[in-house]
Amino acid sequence: AGNTLSVPVGSRQGVSRSALAFTENPVSDFEALEIVKLQGDRATLRPLDPSMPLSAFDGRMVRFVEAGQ
Repeated sequence: AGNTLSVPVGSRQGVSRSALAFTENPVSDFEALEIVKLQGDRATLRPLDPSMPLSAFDGRMVRFVEAGQ
């Protein structure tokens, strides 16, 4: 919705608010997304690059990496 994506993974699966999400891109190495909302079974993500259209993420696998604290 709007400028965010929703994925069916959340804190119950071990994702924390400090994590970053990455997707593989055949054209570049990867794209990064930040978590803007985290729930038990869902995370809402926003691309770090605001010029990136959300449609570019359709069908891509998302991987979460702890960014540290």
